[in-house]
Amino acid sequence: MSAIRKINMKVFSDGSVVSDTSAAGYIGENLATELLFDLPEKLRRANFVYILNFEDGNGNFNTGTVNRSNMSFVIPRELTDTNILRAELVIMDSSEMIFKSNVFILNLHSAVEITEEAQNRYEGLLEDTLEKFQELTDQIGTADISQFRGIVSVEKTGTSGNISVYTITYTDNTTSTFSVENGSSYILTQGDKADIAEIVFNDYISGVNERLENFLNGGDVNGSS
Repeated sequence: MSAIRKINMKVFSDGSVVSDTSAAGYIGENLATELLFDLPEKLRRANFVYILNFEDGNGNFNTGTVNRSNMSFVIPRELTDTNILRAELVIMDSSEMIFKSNVFILNLHSAVEITEEAQNRYEGLLEDTLEKFQELTDQIGTADISQFRGIVSVEKTGTSGNISVYTITYTDNTTSTFSVENGSSYILTQGDKADIAEIVFNDYISGVNERLENFLNGGDVNGSS
């Protein structure tokens, strides 16, 4: 399995280590982040053994060996239990330690844990949205809207930080999106559902206006010219 992100680690003769980022991924990941070490020439020898000592946020210690062929180390699941990893690079020549780096820090972000309870909080999202949508359409009369478009699905389609993006797909293959801020105890509120319905409603009105304009310009009510 190949790592999905790479962190370049520049190691200097005085023991300092400079990386292009300290963000090493998410808690619970396995083989998702690869550390790439760039060492001074004098610290590169075929007989050297490159060892990484780790300490996690709970004070647990682990040891790993750098792949000498490409000077890389892929972080396994055993090291991703906490938000922080402290690490140091040790170089051994037989039984003699010839180099020990300064401690460098790797940070892991908390991942959103999707439990059955959390999933249940979002059950009925489509039904609630449709109900709110119907309430809004009732406010403009009882015109038959079936000739325009309906909703096929409301699905989660992306995540950025603590924001989840949901996409509404309509029967005419167009879409709308809305965002929900996540949290460990977040529950979709009636206000959120009303906001979602408002998005659908406004998009629906936009479609109605387009079809009406097309009809007035000689096209049919379904939007064909």
